[in-house]
Amino acid sequence: MKITKEQRNNLLRIHNKLREAVNYIDDCRDISVSHLRDLDEAICVLHRVGKFCPKVDDEGNSRWFTDWVFMEHSEDDDDE
Repeated sequence: MKITKEQRNNLLRIHNKLREAVNYIDDCRDISVSHLRDLDEAICVLHRVGKFCPKVDDEGNSRWFTDWVFMEHSEDDDDE
């Protein structure tokens, strides 16, 4: 897999946001709504760049609340 310069920049940006959120949570033992937004954004960037998606069940429904898999394995039947 090749990662573009733009994707690397996005990964660096979310890496820094994740570090900031974790540091804030650790220092304050609390979390702000903006940190939740940043965490959600980080997940979105990671699944776009990494081409992750939810597994799909036998009926074609996405299993959103299970661990995600590589896009090319999304319809595999095994639960690795």
